[in-house]
Amino acid sequence: MKHVRLTFTAALACLFLSASCAEEARVEDTQAAQAEEAEEAEPMKTFVKSDQGTVAHLAPGESFEVRLPENPTTGYIWEVETLPAGVLELVREAYEQEPADPEILGRGGTKIFVFKAREPGAGELDLRQRRPWMKEAPVDGFVLKVEVRADE
Repeated sequence: MKHVRLTFTAALACLFLSASCAEEARVEDTQAAQAEEAEEAEPMKTFVKSDQGTVAHLAPGESFEVRLPENPTTGYIWEVETLPAGVLELVREAYEQEPADPEILGRGGTKIFVFKAREPGAGELDLRQRRPWMKEAPVDGFVLKVEVRADE
């Protein structure tokens, strides 16, 4: 009987522990979502393919996004080639698939890079579209000149 009681007690303790961990995970997810909403509440500068070669004037701490067309089912994806060291930081990258019939395979979408200006300085953000496992030349590129000034 003691063995049954001990097993029941151990099972109950595991149940409470897993419930506690799940609650912590929910709290962390909620906090992350709130932080993301706060970032999205401020208008963020957005750069697209037609902004190729332009200059982004930023203040330290300011975030911006680059949105480029991508179809990863072809194997060609956008990657950060070079980033001005100390000036910019890659905060997040994501992919949004075009809304369409879910039964259509291979549809494209948009690759989204979010960067944050760190310290005053200048340089070029260079993104390349290629198949990462192949050593071939990129099929496309995107260069954005970046100037981070403390007085912006």
